[in-house]
Amino acid sequence: MAETPARDKPTESFLSAEEAAKKLVAALESLKKETEGYAAAERSLKESGERITQLAARLEELSQRSVEALDVVRSVGGPQIVEELRSIAPTLDGQSKTLTQQAEIVAALVPKMAELGEMSASANSELTSIRGEQAQIAQALGEAVRSAQSRIQLLMGGVAFLTVIVLILVIVLIAR
Repeated sequence: MAETPARDKPTESFLSAEEAAKKLVAALESLKKETEGYAAAERSLKESGERITQLAARLEELSQRSVEALDVVRSVGGPQIVEELRSIAPTLDGQSKTLTQQAEIVAALVPKMAELGEMSASANSELTSIRGEQAQIAQALGEAVRSAQSRIQLLMGGVAFLTVIVLILVIVLIAR
């Protein structure tokens, strides 16, 4: 009976190592999904920012051309042309307001993109740390298995020895 706690300790070590390994696997999977989500969000924000920048450049160019056209029309004195340009002015104003709103949205998202980048770096750091812990657990698990194998071999040797003694006793008892 004195050997029971000694046998339970490697078993407990093995079970603890196995449970820790399962938890690490689950944490790694969750961390991977979260990191992939941050990377996708960052790409999407960058693409939106590039599109808005392109739209702003086009709108600026259109505004400059409109001003030049108005100057030409005024100098020539074409009332019909001026009237048509006045009719598209509300559209240009609407586009300008939309562009301003989108620029504000992008400006608000830039800090979030930086935060996502920091979170991604932090997640990578945590992943590296978890991998180190996983290696330690794997090593401890290997040691527990080797210890259990050694104890099993000792037990098998003891059983074989007891079997030989029992056989000798049986032979002695039969011989009497």
